[in-house]
Amino acid sequence: MILKNIIKKVIIFSIFILVMLPGITTGVSVNKNLKQNSNSENKSLDENQVSDNWTMFMHDSQHSGFSDCLAPNDNIIKWSVDLDASIYSSPAVFNNKIYVATRLNGVHCINAENGEHIWISETKEDHAYSSVAVYKDKLYVGGWSGLLFCLNLSNGEELWNFSVGGRILTSPAIYNDKVYFGSNNHNIYCINASDGKHIWNYTTGDNIPFSSPAIYDDKLYIGSDDKNVYCINASDGEKIWNYTTGNQVWSSPTVYDNKVFISSLDKKLYCLNAITGEKIWNKKDNSIEWSLTSIYNNSLYVGSGNNTFYRLNPDDGSIIWKFIADDGISGSSAIADKKVYFSTLSGHYYCLNAETGKQVWLSKRHMFSENPVVYNGKTIFCEKYFGRIYCFGVAPKLEITDFKISGGAISANISNNGNLPANNVTWEVVVNKGILKRKILKSNDSVVLLNPGETITISTDKKLSCFGKVYIKINATSENVNKNSIKRYRGYAFGKRVVKLEKFNIKITKPEKGLYLFNKKVLPRFFRPSKIIGSINITAKAIDKDNDIEKVEFYINGKYVGVDYSDPYKVVWKRDRLRLFHLFVIKVVSYEYSGDVSVEHMVVRRIL
Repeated sequence: MILKNIIKKVIIFSIFILVMLPGITTGVSVNKNLKQNSNSENKSLDENQVSDNWTMFMHDSQHSGFSDCLAPNDNIIKWSVDLDASIYSSPAVFNNKIYVATRLNGVHCINAENGEHIWISETKEDHAYSSVAVYKDKLYVGGWSGLLFCLNLSNGEELWNFSVGGRILTSPAIYNDKVYFGSNNHNIYCINASDGKHIWNYTTGDNIPFSSPAIYDDKLYIGSDDKNVYCINASDGEKIWNYTTGNQVWSSPTVYDNKVFISSLDKKLYCLNAITGEKIWNKKDNSIEWSLTSIYNNSLYVGSGNNTFYRLNPDDGSIIWKFIADDGISGSSAIADKKVYFSTLSGHYYCLNAETGKQVWLSKRHMFSENPVVYNGKTIFCEKYFGRIYCFGVAPKLEITDFKISGGAISANISNNGNLPANNVTWEVVVNKGILKRKILKSNDSVVLLNPGETITISTDKKLSCFGKVYIKINATSENVNKNSIKRYRGYAFGKRVVKLEKFNIKITKPEKGLYLFNKKVLPRFFRPSKIIGSINITAKAIDKDNDIEKVEFYINGKYVGVDYSDPYKVVWKRDRLRLFHLFVIKVVSYEYSGDVSVEHMVVRRIL
């Protein structure tokens, strides 16, 4: 005990001693000869292009999940809107209007271009799980109360309703002037789309809580809690066949090439013959029971709760490629313009190349969403529990490349890699010098129009000529772009030469200069390395929010200690063995989706 007290006093005294010891604005030239990017695969968006309406759950009565239109190739949020109610359904889009049912707050009609409300129906449901379906001048939606509502598409007024006496949680499908849906009273219903008159109903062996009907070639396909997948004659309601799985069927079917694809709570994805009901194949996955399938280019796309998104061969279920996401995948995907969109339980929205499975973009600023839709260059996600709709849209996408300094002259290329022309493109080059970052050079100019696939070359008229550390920032924007393109560089200038030039877009925010005692800053230090006692959270943040960072890795003396994927980026540096007065180098490396890598270092002294 005496020895421990002596050691404790020595350490405290040592810490005390360590802490107390002193330890020109100019022009810019631009090459107006626009160059076409030879590797650009983007299409130009024709403003008069006929859009592909997404009129019901999973786009159409076959539940293909595919839309023949352009789709966003970047995570640019065109607009967002709060509906002040949970959204358990997916929207429909028709003639540039979005229709979505909410819990407790009716059906909303929203302008697809700007997110402004057009109308809100007075039809309120305690729980609206059903997605809406749009047909001609009417909208159809089911609810917890056991009513299927028909609303006037232009103003949201109720035209009629059809009562079944059991919850309607499945989404209606429209086929040949008829509305089809399932209910928790064991029945499948067919009613007239014009006046809501009953045509037929078929009774299964149990509830139909979530499986929404798919219809093709006058046949209806649906799952039930009685473990069966049913094929029903869509005209008269007579059963054609049923196939029994190993558990309840809550998923909704997709019909393609005389095959029915559907998953069951027995954790299998089934492929059935659409004509006979015979099993063609099944695929076992412990987390696939809720999954919904989409079809594109003779391939089957499906997500799993095991964080994996698959592209499968529809003939035999073999894997063409798979993508590992950050969390489980629930609900359906949407496919358009050779891209596939889906969300994860953590609220991350993904866009993949549908052919290769490579990630195109990721948006991480949201809550859990299911069943995205794509319409006329827009991808729409609805937050399930918080009631916010996000619309991602095609737009100009400016990118700065080929930065260089030659003889003191700074030059770079600015390209439009988006889908729309960039109007009134402006850019600025700023050079700061030294610790105080005193501005020593500023250049700016503009060009009226930069079309998709075009590139301009900019260069400063005035040449850089100084000595010491310099910071260079290039910022390009336009009046109709959602995100600026910003590049930052730093290096050491020797006259007109700059050496050790590197990109940077990450800053270590903790530790700052000071003494830290078990993760808390207790004293400042201005001219000497920070001193750390005990464990500490090392944090970093992006300097420019417009530059999307995929991940940030942390290293201590070259040894990897952790990674984070969201801003502010953080890792815990735990104390290990007793080390007095030991120097450490903290290195933070950020990786952007554009391929840019930034590195930041800090030297600290770890006492314990």
